Amino acid sequence: MAENTTYRNLTEKEILLLESKGCSAESWDLIQVVQDFNPQRLSQVTFIGENWLGAFSGTLDIPDGGIVQSGIHNAILDSVCVGNDVYIYKIGARISRYHIEDRAVIDHVGEMISEPGSTFGNGVKVKAINENGGRTVEIHEQLNSHGAYLQAAFRHRRSLVEQLQHMARSQAASRSSQPGRVGAGCIIRHTKIIRNVNFGAACIVDGASALINGTILSSTDMPTRIGVNVFARNVIIQEGAVIGYASCLENSFIGQAVKIEKLFSAIDSLAFAGSEFGHGEIASVFAGPFSVSHHKGTLLIACALSFFNAGSGTNQSNHMYKLGPNSQGMM
Repeated sequence: MAENTTYRNLTEKEILLLESKGCSAESWDLIQVVQDFNPQRLSQVTFIGENWLGAFSGTLDIPDGGIVQSGIHNAILDSVCVGNDVYIYKIGARISRYHIEDRAVIDHVGEMISEPGSTFGNGVKVKAINENGGRTVEIHEQLNSHGAYLQAAFRHRRSLVEQLQHMARSQAASRSSQPGRVGAGCIIRHTKIIRNVNFGAACIVDGASALINGTILSSTDMPTRIGVNVFARNVIIQEGAVIGYASCLENSFIGQAVKIEKLFSAIDSLAFAGSEFGHGEIASVFAGPFSVSHHKGTLLIACALSFFNAGSGTNQSNHMYKLGPNSQGMM
């Protein structure tokens, strides 16, 4: 249920109209709508449990998709709150436990599920710098490079590290009681699997493969973009980031305005503001601001770096053919 919004039950006339357009519900008494709700804008919608629906009266201009009327078509909604002038079309399985804010677009999505107790990537433990976990950083939505570095490098200051980890756990606890969120003006299209992911305002997701357990922060001033065939699991992605073609992220934190594209792989890594990565791979890397790697032959493992451009063929890893120490390195 949206805050500061007055809802009412459907009228008998509205129920008959919805049923004539292929809509059904476990119980129409569980469906709440705003005063100026327009049932003409719904077709082939199945409602499970309690659902709240806003007004549908305007149009939306979808990039490369033309102008469409707001409304809901060919979808199953399970305990969903839908804002005003939202467009939902062709959902393969269902949308479950999401709060979808005004003028959001969800178009050709396989499934979109938020499970009770999910922390949406907050509190995930990232084994940065040391693959064995000796410098683990617990990530959360408000994390910055300074706080992450203190967690990783100041292990001898136990009370400090515990307080920093407490911030992550508090953020996780605050999210665990909430349904998933799709921010105002967000566009999510042609994506197969979405499970336990929060989306900020004006975020654009187009053609992703799977997004699982994460938070994608975004704003109208700094929209975040997720591209074709992206796979991301256990992640926090901050405002203005661009995750491009076929990139793979797992157990990772991506900071503001970071750009990752062209089949790049990041596992147990942190990448902070202004960094850019393409083609190669990082694992257990603490990439401070303005770290760069653009080459296919580049492999960075178990190291901390910043303002560093990894040239072609750079191999900072814990193997014998490489640049750097065996366990962990600082560059």
